[in-house]
Amino acid sequence: MSEPNFVPTTLDMTRVMDRLNGVPCDPSLLLPATYTHVAIAGTGTYGDVHFCLQNSALLSARSGLTASTDRSAAYEKLIKQLVAIKICCEPDSIKTLQTEHEALRTIRTYKKTEDGETCGELFALLGHGQCFDGSSPYIVTSTLPIVCTLESLKSSLLVLPEVFTWLIYNKLTSALHWLEDTCTPGITHGDMHSGNVLVGYPSLHSTDSLPEIKLIDFGRALLQPPPPYTPAALIRYEQSLRADQTHFLRILGRLVGVDVDRPGRLVRSESPEDRGWEWCDLKMEVQDLLGMGEWDRMDEVGKMRGRWDRLAEARVQDVKAKDVEQIWDVVVGVTQGKRDEVRVKIEELLYG
Repeated sequence: MSEPNFVPTTLDMTRVMDRLNGVPCDPSLLLPATYTHVAIAGTGTYGDVHFCLQNSALLSARSGLTASTDRSAAYEKLIKQLVAIKICCEPDSIKTLQTEHEALRTIRTYKKTEDGETCGELFALLGHGQCFDGSSPYIVTSTLPIVCTLESLKSSLLVLPEVFTWLIYNKLTSALHWLEDTCTPGITHGDMHSGNVLVGYPSLHSTDSLPEIKLIDFGRALLQPPPPYTPAALIRYEQSLRADQTHFLRILGRLVGVDVDRPGRLVRSESPEDRGWEWCDLKMEVQDLLGMGEWDRMDEVGKMRGRWDRLAEARVQDVKAKDVEQIWDVVVGVTQGKRDEVRVKIEELLYG
């Protein structure tokens, strides 16, 4: 990937110093002029993410208001147009945005393969029209009305039904397969962890479907090197492939109750009695794989997928209504505070 043509401005350096000194940053100074800030969505090493609305959408909603306007309907229409804008935390992090842009552009370009296989909903959030232009300190993607990270659900894992584990397994293995084996050129994610996995719903109303799962943040992605290959480039890509597998196993390990930092030790308190034998077998296999060296487990992960992929898909397809409702209740509960904050701000923008 080429280096970005970016020279830090005085505003950039001021922002860095403010961040180091704990001074709150005014996102309106950094956002593109065509967007209005709604709420902060999250913070990370390389960038902060903000929920925003396009000014045109906000103006259109305002112009359509009448005395008889249903406020809930007006809010729901706008919340579906919410976007997530990642802003660089520091000048050097502009490089990660360029990397992310190139990865997303490759994904969008190769969404459909010759045999008709698509990436489906896994990368649907990445199709927003606004793109990183190589010098701006932000990138825009879509979002969901109800959304949280897998990390934010960690305290609720014991009350989530078993099918949630199979859902995460199914979606992440599908994502990795599409990125690494279907997309051309292949892409490694480079930063897989539970904070970069989104769990959410496209509507504010209860549903009879499981939540959507999204893999986000491609700032450390690596594209498969084109020929002529150099040994260094191939080794780097191979290392990134193996790292993705390791981090996928760590995500899965936390879901099934393995102490991922000490895989030889099971976390007894995280083995609910209502789990089936398949879930327990998966737990033992993940534990064994995490105990291996990174260069030894690659073939074994492939064998694991051969054993579990079909079963995971079947479990997701045959989900029970009570499990769907239970997962909905947990996600809605975890996201309630942020959704209230967003609603208050949107109504303030609408009605003054």
